Amino acid sequence: MNFAKFKPQFQQYLNCIEEAKLRKSHHDQLRSIFIGFLSQTFGVNYEEFELEKGVKAAKVRGLIDALFQDIVFEFKRDIDAERDKGKAELTDYLKSLKDGTYFGVLTDGLLFEVYILKENNLEMIDSVSLKAPISPEEAFSWFDRFLFSTRELIPSSQDMVNKFGAKSPVFLSSSQKLWHMFSQSKDNPSVKVKFEEWDKLLSKVYGSSVASDELFLRHTYLSILVKLIAYLALFKERPKETDELLSILDGEAFRRRGFQNLAESDFFTWVMSPPLLTDTYSLLKGLAQHLSVYDLSKINEDLLKELYQQLVDPETRHDLGEFYTPDWLAELTLRQARWSKGKSLLDPACGSGTFLFIAIHLLREQGLSGTDLVEKAREDIVGVDVHPLAVTIAKINYLLALMPGLTDYKESLIIPIYMADSLVMREKLSFGEESFSVIVTGGEKFGIPTDMTQNPNTLDKVIDEMRFYAGKPTGEAIAGFQAYLKRQGYDKQLWLWSQNLRLMRKLVQEGRDTIWAFILKNYYRPVFFCHKSFSLVAGNPPWLAYRYIRDPDYQSRVKKLTIDYHLLTSKDVKLFTHMDTSTLFFAFSLFMYAQNGETIAFVMPRSVITGAKHHASFRDVITGKTVTFWEPKLRKLIDLEKVVVPETPTKGVFNVPACVLIARKGQKEDHPIQRLDLKGTLPKKNLSWQEAQKDLTIQRFRISPETLLPPAGKESPYFKHFKEGATIVPRCFWFVQPVARKGLGVIDRTKPYLETHPDVERDAKGPWKGIQIPGEVETGFLYATLLGKHLLPFGYTKLDLVVLPVEISQMGMRMLDSQTALRAGYSGLHSWLSQVEKIWEARKKKGSPMSPYSRLDYRRLLMSQCPAGYHNVLYGSAGTHIASCIIDTTAGRLKTETFPTHGFFVEAKTFFYQTKELKEAHYLCAVLNSDYVDKAIKPYQTKGAWGERDIQRRPFEAVSIPKFDAQDKRHLRLAELSQECHKKVAKLSLQGKSIGFLRNKVREYLRPERNEIDKLVKTILSQ
Repeated sequence: MNFAKFKPQFQQYLNCIEEAKLRKSHHDQLRSIFIGFLSQTFGVNYEEFELEKGVKAAKVRGLIDALFQDIVFEFKRDIDAERDKGKAELTDYLKSLKDGTYFGVLTDGLLFEVYILKENNLEMIDSVSLKAPISPEEAFSWFDRFLFSTRELIPSSQDMVNKFGAKSPVFLSSSQKLWHMFSQSKDNPSVKVKFEEWDKLLSKVYGSSVASDELFLRHTYLSILVKLIAYLALFKERPKETDELLSILDGEAFRRRGFQNLAESDFFTWVMSPPLLTDTYSLLKGLAQHLSVYDLSKINEDLLKELYQQLVDPETRHDLGEFYTPDWLAELTLRQARWSKGKSLLDPACGSGTFLFIAIHLLREQGLSGTDLVEKAREDIVGVDVHPLAVTIAKINYLLALMPGLTDYKESLIIPIYMADSLVMREKLSFGEESFSVIVTGGEKFGIPTDMTQNPNTLDKVIDEMRFYAGKPTGEAIAGFQAYLKRQGYDKQLWLWSQNLRLMRKLVQEGRDTIWAFILKNYYRPVFFCHKSFSLVAGNPPWLAYRYIRDPDYQSRVKKLTIDYHLLTSKDVKLFTHMDTSTLFFAFSLFMYAQNGETIAFVMPRSVITGAKHHASFRDVITGKTVTFWEPKLRKLIDLEKVVVPETPTKGVFNVPACVLIARKGQKEDHPIQRLDLKGTLPKKNLSWQEAQKDLTIQRFRISPETLLPPAGKESPYFKHFKEGATIVPRCFWFVQPVARKGLGVIDRTKPYLETHPDVERDAKGPWKGIQIPGEVETGFLYATLLGKHLLPFGYTKLDLVVLPVEISQMGMRMLDSQTALRAGYSGLHSWLSQVEKIWEARKKKGSPMSPYSRLDYRRLLMSQCPAGYHNVLYGSAGTHIASCIIDTTAGRLKTETFPTHGFFVEAKTFFYQTKELKEAHYLCAVLNSDYVDKAIKPYQTKGAWGERDIQRRPFEAVSIPKFDAQDKRHLRLAELSQECHKKVAKLSLQGKSIGFLRNKVREYLRPERNEIDKLVKTILSQ
């Protein structure tokens, strides 16, 4: 559309419709003006509208004002006065239209309200008012989302989101039909298996189960959509036969024409259950009609990545880094890794297939075309991903990249992208045959002989034969399958395959086999690729933090591999929670899949080249400081920290700062590392490299491996004395507030009535949401704590009141449970802990050996503290800038929530040091709050979306803070300044603002004192 022409046409329409409304014209006149406008501006033929379409169904009688494709228009002169009537009419009309998925538009020519039927009730999904300030471009875009009027359109990833994404009318109306279909079939055993196995695989992507009906249906919708895109792109026509349309979903329509695995009978073919076929056909027909406006032969980008990103992921993603790689970065990475037609490429976590798509286009740029390009790709450009939907989308993208060369290609084509876990491990079975397992349930598993994986075509045929014989009578099945195996020369594997056949037969008989042949043929591929090896392994591996992996078996495997690849040791328990899978994927992929002397190029979190302790071993290995069996040598580093993308929530390329590491396997000699620092602001995230480099500058350096990180200073003597606080969780058990008993209005000062503090619910996660414990507790078990989010430089906004089952006596400290509290005569604590224990057992992680008390004292971080009689120096363990304060428990009981407490315990988000010396405590607090120390740790802090975050014990590694010396006047002056600052902060009014705002306010308020502190610290630490 030429917007220069559209603007006057749009204005003319507004003038005409407003004039007609002023004359109080009949709604037929409004309809005529609107259809004339669509005809003039969008090229919609008047004949395409059915006017006054009669409706005769059940109790419905009436005339639809206008029906265009799948849109029911109902015109009213005055929507405000006639809205209820119009909605009632739309409800009847939409209920009566069965062949397709329709939505209704209620309009007066200026206001357009869009509705769909949801459980037989009308629901508004969108609206626009042409009275409001709206540009012609916005108006055109809004109407075109519904009309799909632009023909021969060259598709873009953004256009796909607009027309088929989560807020599009097509998605919303399709979702309603899928909900209706799923509600009819979700209890079917075949559908249950598909849902459960889909969830199992996603658990590896996200760390824990994300199963929900809504997410499953989103994936189903997108799977159907992309298979239709592939069909229309390949065959350039809409399927005319009902059977042809339905056969697109299980892949038969493609197999008949030589595309063997482009689409398969996967998790999302549940819609092909016989009772659902009428609805499925209707859904497919509507989607195919909408897609027909595109010229799919002219795709020049990864078309589906943004649609995939928007629709496939659960709402809670944590810090997964599972974000798509923009085309420009994939292209830059492959160019810098010297990808060429003489090499082979594996992406072991290919996602929607961006690296594979770009790799094919680069080969075309290098002169390969036609059948030569197709042959090269099928042999040497390979992808693997564990995400079931990602694999389907990657295959379609791969196909679209090859489209120009498929015209003359006459061979059967298998797209070399597989649904599998690239971290697959082998195991020895008891009878001595080397194989690995594919788990069905806890006690059921298939075994795949490792040596058979070296011949994938043969192994696939064995799996297909097994599935065939699984449906035959027992005697014939066993005899026939064994005879087949013997003819193929697999006598040694008869026992294993007979076991596999028995399991497959069981699954068939119980209605649980719908996808296992599909899973098996994909699962073993990484083992085959270990034998094949590649000259380039490239991609963006998952950045899944270890702490988010909830599956015990997968967590155990990741932990074992992390230790096996020397990324951490078994002693680094506390670092495992920070570890993520990116470095493991890097090490495992380089060792298992890359040829000796060849290259790996991975997009990685930037924390791997900063001071993140959990990545220290990885840095030592890639820079040659430590030698290990996977033998990497870092050759290039592409730093993306200074690339700004305003359209993203974090203004960066990913949700955390990132880089690209390019390393060589098995290289012995040392070479300087080539560093490329990218800087600039991109108009949008997804551009080609040709477009992106117009806005980016590249600075190139050659650095030695030793200078990749700035050298750390001499470790401070305080390093070992500052410790991490205790994990006082679940907070709903322990964080409380006193409450007056109903009808009494007073609080018992010796045994107050308490309840879970309401602030806890705001931050609660998963099973610990919605819990409130009430009860009386003896005051001897009330303590104070300070959360990191309440900590300020030289002060705090509030202390929290906690109930802790810690008894302090002349004999020392001990932790009580409900029974020991009862025997000790603490009836209130006994009742409280009884509630805690009951809730813990009901909601704890399945199989966890922990009690609420071992969780509270995890790694002895609670009971090793001294809750009274010390000056506690605290600072936050995370944040852009250090904030430190003193909590004094030497001068009497701390008060919180108006209650005197029995002591103070330090919480996990803070580090602390306990000393009897007041001046030493304030000396340390002043040093920690200084700009000098804050700047010194910056190169060693990991970075998040909003800047530096982890502090940990870096102040005592980056600079050597000396022990307090009472004879040094500078030390004494720092102590005095800290005391003065604490007094000033205590007098400030600090309520109702974000903690970041308050910390900045305090720093500015203490500017004179902080300037003096900084000068003194500089003289002490720069010696």
